[in-house]
Amino acid sequence: MRESQKTKYFLSKWFYYDKNFDYLCDVERLNMKILYATLKELTEEQRSFLADKYRVDRSTPIPDKEMAERYNMTQLDYMNMRKRYERLFYRQLEKALDYYKGERA
Repeated sequence: MRESQKTKYFLSKWFYYDKNFDYLCDVERLNMKILYATLKELTEEQRSFLADKYRVDRSTPIPDKEMAERYNMTQLDYMNMRKRYERLFYRQLEKALDYYKGERA
């Protein structure tokens, strides 16, 4: 899986994991641990920014155009900030995946 695919996969499951915690299977619980271990390494601002887009009760993330309007930014500025935070997330995600690799086997 490519960097952006892994990032979006984990971030898009954020709301689902929170809402369905009591019903998660073992693999989902492990993925939730990985997600939260990754998020813990980000700043509050970075987590909040990503949460506004991905931790939502809908099947797809909120479009960048709509998020840019919410943040009173140009769409390009919003996209650049999102991509920067997603890259930071991914770097931490790789560490978390490595840390939990024994449990993933």
